[in-house]
Amino acid sequence: MKLLIGLLLLLAMPAANAAEATGSISWQAPDAYVNGDPLDPLVDLDHYDILVGNTSRNYDITSIEVAPDGTAASVQVTIPGTFQDGDTIQLYMALTATVKNDPATNPAWDGSVSGYSNEVLKTFVVSLGTSPPNPPTNVTATFTITCQAPNGVTCTITATN
Repeated sequence: MKLLIGLLLLLAMPAANAAEATGSISWQAPDAYVNGDPLDPLVDLDHYDILVGNTSRNYDITSIEVAPDGTAASVQVTIPGTFQDGDTIQLYMALTATVKNDPATNPAWDGSVSGYSNEVLKTFVVSLGTSPPNPPTNVTATFTITCQAPNGVTCTITATN
């Protein structure tokens, strides 16, 4: 019975399905290959991938391809799931760089992908706007009790806090 009541209460709580996260990410472009040879990002890179996930080094939410002509991007991510008021959402982000697969301009490389950049973690707390208000303050009360004594006399008792 307690389990049933708990499940009914959980189902009655407001929830949000999926969440849209919009933000920006910036980075410093690589200037060398792993072997030390110089790299010109505008000439040698095909694209960056912005990787997003909800656990460290598991970028399972999305991968956003970005042209190599900049070092910043705006991103919009749909975070799957059902969220309750007060839940915490964590987004882990990293980038990779992919070399152009063009034998004419870059004969030594064939679309190789870099390792992951450093990882960025952003934490959000869900607020569904259903939070209750603060309680009333400075409450005072005055009560008057009217009673009848056994001898027929009426008495009045007043109490104020």
